[in-house]
Amino acid sequence: MCRTYSCLFWLAHFRANVLLTDLAEVIPLLQLNIKENEKVIAHHGGSVKASILRWGNKDPSINFIPDVVLLADCIYYKQSIDKLLETLDNITENDTRILMSQEMRESDVQKNCWEYFVKRASEKFSFNYVPLSVQNPEYRCPDIKLIELIKKEKTCY
Repeated sequence: MCRTYSCLFWLAHFRANVLLTDLAEVIPLLQLNIKENEKVIAHHGGSVKASILRWGNKDPSINFIPDVVLLADCIYYKQSIDKLLETLDNITENDTRILMSQEMRESDVQKNCWEYFVKRASEKFSFNYVPLSVQNPEYRCPDIKLIELIKKEKTCY
């Protein structure tokens, strides 16, 4: 199996219903991975589907609220951050867990992107950073942050 989305295929082995989303050009690779793993996924009672998701657009085919959203290394282009946050706000409820990993890069552009993301995301989400001390010593890396985003309650006035 290609490493693209491999952790999500792993989740399907535990009876999870997984929806992989990406841009249109990545979907054929995802579908190939699904096809190559369909027997083992079905054997374990899970399911995997792939769907195009352009951040900022409401997709009528995604007509459910996920229990968990996994984001991996999605903050790299400042112009996409507001669209990502809009999408997260649209597809989640207060009890949806958003788990995120992000490499902290050294370039000024990447640092600015991260700062902008934190500022904008903090308007709707709380950040729960996973301390390095509780991460697996074999896999942890100080340059990669693990974060749970928690949607803030909407206030009515």
